[in-house]
Amino acid sequence: MSNELLQIAQQRFEEFVSTGDTNSDKLTVYNTVAKEFCQTKPALTIEFAEIIKEEAINQNDTIALALAFYASGVSHFMLSKVDVSLAEIKKSIELLEKTNKYDEIGSNYNMLGIISRQKGNFADALVNWQSSSSYYQRAENKIGEGAVLNNLGALQTQLGNFTEALDSYQKSVKIFQEFENLPRLAMTLSNIGIIYENLEKYDQALEYFKQSIPLQESTNDQRGLAMTYHNIAGVLKFKGEYAESKEMAKKSLAIREELQDLLGITTTQGLLCALYREINEEEKSIDFGMKSIENAKKIGDKFRETASLIELARTYEKYKNFNSSLELLNNAVTIATDLQAKELLFKIHKDRAVVLKHLENYKSALESFESYFTLEKEVFNEKSNEKMQQLQVTFEVEKKEREAEIYRLRNVELQSANDEILRQQDILEKQAAEIELANTELNEKNILIEEAHSLSESLLLNVLPPAIAARLKANENPIADRFENVTVLFADIAGFTHLSSSISPETIVGMLNNIFTEFDAIADKYGLEKIKTIGDNYMCVGGLPEVMENNTEAVARFALEIREIIKNFDSGYGIDINARIGFHTGPVVAGVIGKRKFAYDLWGDTVNTASRMESHGEVGKIHVTEKVYTILQDLFTFEFRGPLTIKGKGTMNTYFLLDAK
Repeated sequence: MSNELLQIAQQRFEEFVSTGDTNSDKLTVYNTVAKEFCQTKPALTIEFAEIIKEEAINQNDTIALALAFYASGVSHFMLSKVDVSLAEIKKSIELLEKTNKYDEIGSNYNMLGIISRQKGNFADALVNWQSSSSYYQRAENKIGEGAVLNNLGALQTQLGNFTEALDSYQKSVKIFQEFENLPRLAMTLSNIGIIYENLEKYDQALEYFKQSIPLQESTNDQRGLAMTYHNIAGVLKFKGEYAESKEMAKKSLAIREELQDLLGITTTQGLLCALYREINEEEKSIDFGMKSIENAKKIGDKFRETASLIELARTYEKYKNFNSSLELLNNAVTIATDLQAKELLFKIHKDRAVVLKHLENYKSALESFESYFTLEKEVFNEKSNEKMQQLQVTFEVEKKEREAEIYRLRNVELQSANDEILRQQDILEKQAAEIELANTELNEKNILIEEAHSLSESLLLNVLPPAIAARLKANENPIADRFENVTVLFADIAGFTHLSSSISPETIVGMLNNIFTEFDAIADKYGLEKIKTIGDNYMCVGGLPEVMENNTEAVARFALEIREIIKNFDSGYGIDINARIGFHTGPVVAGVIGKRKFAYDLWGDTVNTASRMESHGEVGKIHVTEKVYTILQDLFTFEFRGPLTIKGKGTMNTYFLLDAK
């Protein structure tokens, strides 16, 4: 059989033989080549792996056969053949668990975790990565442990657990720095950048993305460079820096075209469609939109095809080609409905209603608006329940760990482990029954999946306002209230990114605790309610749950005081610490989410606008909306900032709060 990889492998083996290397047998060399090319040339690797399998069976070489299954599994995954990939990896594990090849077993379980995450089986993913880490530890493979931590960080990011994700990524960064593994270090830094992009901290996101570029260049990691350029282009687009964003997107597209990476190509073409629309280059926007749709169809990626249809439809709508826009949106509705992609569907219906209104088809426009509002509510409710669903993962992980251990013992110790297997199965069944019946007897391991029936009053008052805690104890459920006039504030501590690279996590947390403890005291002074902290971001509100008529004034005075506290804070490391503060006044919905870890939180446009005031503000200043200025102009001095384009809001007149009169 003629195969490019077979020719490469044969040439390498002949070179080893000619140099007198007797330690490298032919199948070992073949598997090394298969592993090297399984991600970049997956179709050829699958064909080559079958050649290796046949030879390994003929030679009765179990390890070579297992490694061929692994290369085949990774290659099938790269071609989006997830179920075939799963079967190949499981076969590799079955063969290897009879050996002491802990490093290879760790690699297989790591891949199994990646497949489980792709299929949405998060509990299985966690169990597989824990198994992978255990085998890597036995093999003393620190790089492998770092790779698992990186995957755990990606999963936590997907679940919205950004603090846990950052912790995993920082641990993997230390490992990759210690062992100078530049490709994996670059990938991890980019992943941290993605977290900050999700948090809308764009400057910090860019900082991490740009750190990865020289590492990728030094190792000629073209695929990684293309991804980094694409990520930077996306962030620059959000910041309104369209010229720079376009250049980065073009760099990404050029590399991806050279690599023939169709998924990457269609993703970047979709971004360029949106970019050219923003800078009013109609023809280029349409051209990239059409190419993005065409490439998405080639690879059969329906989700990407739908996203590309939406982008091109928005271009047609902007340039008043409403019939073409409607045709694309109708196609997008069909595909998104088949995918059950509600988050895409409600965006499509919103765009479709606008187009139908332009076409004066008011009845259909109204129907699309109704679909939009219905789907938006469903998506909101699903996200509200998402945390509860995640809690179940903890129990599933523990259960899967036991099942995995039983499976391992069955393969490694077979006959001698039968009694132990039966005993552990019996224990597992009894514990499951006890957990179900003993709702009031919670322990440390299952506390995240049991309903919190016995929380003490002191704990409730620590996490909830007293009035809300009283309602919760009275079994009121759900707790949700609308407040027509409150003031929401966000404060982001700037400077901690630089500190985190030079001092210990314990010191960072201690500093933040000192700062936020002072914030809490001032909030109590003005009758404000602290909602939460996210990393180095502080959120509070005035006017709820107890109504306060002068809540906007109280928040303003709070903002002025904390600005001075931060300005005078001495980090002790020669790095200035400052804050970016923003707030807005308006209606919100407030309520309790969760059944085990209660959280009192706010929702609504007022919250989003207050967050935008902080993220679009300036360090050392207090950024507010025109509505706040109107209420407080007689009590405080302001500086008019001017019209400002705010993400998701359009153009707004905003002000900087200077001081009390």
